[in-house]
Amino acid sequence: MDPIFIVGVPRSGTTLVRMVLDTHPNIYSGSEMPWLGGNYGSPEVSLRGLYERMKNDRYSSPLYCMSHIDEDFIINTFRNFVSSIINRQLSILGKNKWVEKTPDNIIQVPFLHKLFPNAKFIHIIRDGRDVAISTINTNWKQLSYFKPQKTWKGILFYFQQMFNINPDRIILLFRSLFPYFGKWWRLPSLKDLNTETIFYYYPVPNTYYNSLWRWREWINKYEQDIRTLKVNSLTIRYEDITREPQEWFSKILEFIGESWSPEILLYKDYQHETVYNDTGADSCLKHSGISSTNIGKWKKELTWGQKRWTSRYFDDFLVEKGYERTI
Repeated sequence: MDPIFIVGVPRSGTTLVRMVLDTHPNIYSGSEMPWLGGNYGSPEVSLRGLYERMKNDRYSSPLYCMSHIDEDFIINTFRNFVSSIINRQLSILGKNKWVEKTPDNIIQVPFLHKLFPNAKFIHIIRDGRDVAISTINTNWKQLSYFKPQKTWKGILFYFQQMFNINPDRIILLFRSLFPYFGKWWRLPSLKDLNTETIFYYYPVPNTYYNSLWRWREWINKYEQDIRTLKVNSLTIRYEDITREPQEWFSKILEFIGESWSPEILLYKDYQHETVYNDTGADSCLKHSGISSTNIGKWKKELTWGQKRWTSRYFDDFLVEKGYERTI
């Protein structure tokens, strides 16, 4: 079984694509599976987290403690575990393809590619300004973030970007005002700032700037990963699939090896799996069908200051991805 992964920065339209494809008679695309890559704040409670521990823990890892166990055996075991769960679901539903949608998996391509080397990836990209506006309008207090740097100073980069303040002063301020703040944010002491440390995940406040910064960083990481690993990937713009859904969903179906099925555009009438507290599904079901009304909301909702800020720091990347300049 070779899965198809739908990925994208959250609020980019991945749920819409999932629900449309789930309506196809041959495709199953159910609820998100953060337990694969370890997203949403619990990286250790996942197959990826278990894999990292089994690979790197010299005290208990079977790679070090069992003479006949190697990394390939562990990966094959994980692959069979996931396939057993999905194959049962496909068999009961009478479908033959599995499309998995967890947006944050956009930063977990290396592990997912190792787990399923022949998997295909559908990358949904949306105007970062609309993504950021949609993100701050949710009830999310903080955003998951991923920074593949091996230095504590990388964790504090956004303080310098946003306020032009030395990170050392930020740490001193928070530690003096809130003694436990540093522990909650996993901030280091000053003497640790120059220590090489692997740090993969930490939360950031849900702000317009952080949302837009994450949008750019995650897309850059995804594109670097698929080039390095030579992943079979298709990138589709949210604006295209909402303006011309039949044309662009036909391309998606061709990419995954399925024929056109007209009922997929009637996704709202299909009985999808119930997903608890799914912000994306709630947004999709507000409309009678595929709608382009959310395109370009940034033009009306951004303040002049936000537009100037966006223009200064993000316009070059927006233009590179085919979007117009902010100012």
